[in-house]
Amino acid sequence: MLDDKPRLLAENHLFGVETRKYFEKLQEKRGLDKAVITHGWIIAYLYHMTIAEKQSVYQRDVEKTLHLPRSTATTILQKFEREGMVRRVAVEDDARLKRIELTPGGVEFYNNTITDFEETESQARRGITDEEYQQFMTILDKMRSNFEKEEC
Repeated sequence: MLDDKPRLLAENHLFGVETRKYFEKLQEKRGLDKAVITHGWIIAYLYHMTIAEKQSVYQRDVEKTLHLPRSTATTILQKFEREGMVRRVAVEDDARLKRIELTPGGVEFYNNTITDFEETESQARRGITDEEYQQFMTILDKMRSNFEKEEC
């Protein structure tokens, strides 16, 4: 696509496009409504934290962990509430604070989505050794931390 230096950004973009297309095709093949990948990551985070780790999660946790603007997190979580995938529960000590919990519908969404995430990652890792994968992840972590350390 591009020569030289901007190639990292271009390849990152193209990788994102290809993974989203593959993920959507998997969902379509299984007869599911196409989920936005970000919605899947939010549900996966909620599942991991609230069910697997048995921890309380609040909207600010979702925003911080997934690097989402407050307005985006609000819109998505409200959509999840309308669709019956999450509920907000008032905290005893502070009624203004609402804990986010997955409903059985949210768990079902998680189970459908995580299967497609795993298949998408498996497809992306074809022909890549565990050592190459670990090296790649180490490099990605270093690159991401370069941005976390620096403010524009």
